[in-house]
Amino acid sequence: MIDIVFSDSARGSLLMAADVRKGNDVYGLELGLSVGDISGEILGEARRKVLYELCHFSPEVPGITRQIEEKIQRDEDGVQAVLSRAAAGEAVRLWYSGQPDELCGCCWLLAKLNGLKGKHGTVYAVGLPQYKERADGVIVFWNGWGEVSPEEWGGFLSCEQTVPPVAFSVAFGRWLELTQENAPLRAVVSGRLVSVPANFYDSFLRRGLDSMPEEFSEAVLIGKMMGYELGVSDGWWAKRVETMVEAGELAAVTSAEKGDPLYRRTLRKV
Repeated sequence: MIDIVFSDSARGSLLMAADVRKGNDVYGLELGLSVGDISGEILGEARRKVLYELCHFSPEVPGITRQIEEKIQRDEDGVQAVLSRAAAGEAVRLWYSGQPDELCGCCWLLAKLNGLKGKHGTVYAVGLPQYKERADGVIVFWNGWGEVSPEEWGGFLSCEQTVPPVAFSVAFGRWLELTQENAPLRAVVSGRLVSVPANFYDSFLRRGLDSMPEEFSEAVLIGKMMGYELGVSDGWWAKRVETMVEAGELAAVTSAEKGDPLYRRTLRKV
């Protein structure tokens, strides 16, 4: 069996969960599919542009281009390996959650497996519940598998289910709709993946801005936004802040030092 997660942090955690892995190969397909153009090849030029745009706040960080290219290559190799091994009859286990990138990744992969017309190994899926009560009575909440510690993975094996044949065609149909809509964002609303506009999360950003002084650190604001745990990356928040700067709602008071991400600057409300 091969295990598939949809974030690099989840892969790192699962690799250390030896009692769950039991020697299985673990692939982390962190494709960022909730953001940007998905109309073409998932790792084609359009998607490469999206990945670079999400790192637009770090163009001067040493080695950032090499890191992005290496990641894209890992993802390409991982996708090819997963599809070829599944087609050869190996069992596949997907670990997904309601986090937008993870749910998009799971939907996309099931749609790809649908193209094999049932000529693949058994596919299992483990969905991450929103919360769980520990033996000591403490209730723990998770936003995605990357937040699950290595010793916790085994407790979710009871959630494993075999993916029924109809689920592959349903995923294929949903992903086809999403690619045709090709919206700037895909979000999870009432448990369903839907296409949404680029400003979908802006009300949270404005709420965060309301709590900041007239002059403030952009990095602090982005950290505050990550605290909402909406499953949106820091790159997306930085992109939306830059949109407000370009619109004249915010002004840059200082610039980032050479070699620092662009969000290492001070902004002022206009």
